[in-house]
Amino acid sequence: MIVTMADIEYVEYAGVLDGDDHPTMARVLEVWAGGPVRVALHFFGWEIDYDSEIISLYAQPVNRRDQEPHYLLSGTLKATVAEARARLRALIAACGEAGIGCELEYLIVDENGRVLEEREGGIVS
Repeated sequence: MIVTMADIEYVEYAGVLDGDDHPTMARVLEVWAGGPVRVALHFFGWEIDYDSEIISLYAQPVNRRDQEPHYLLSGTLKATVAEARARLRALIAACGEAGIGCELEYLIVDENGRVLEEREGGIVS
């Protein structure tokens, strides 16, 4: 199958990474993204981000007394929907191999970030 530019979508994803081991999370995200991530200390802990023409990601810690520590992850993939789902499944698998629980969901959006309601979206499993 030949993929054309018309097949490329903007896929926004969001989810949760269990734990607060930011060095391990950064390594997993770096391998998955295919380039060096930035890790910086901010008010609430170590934040991780990456940005390229094809993929962006941002992970921030959530440390509340009434919850286990975790990171919120969000970002965008510029790919076909099938490729994006495969990449997100690969991230879930890589997190699992590193002992990090990971739950993700995605939406198809336009180039301005508006949700295309007529397009599929869902939980990645």
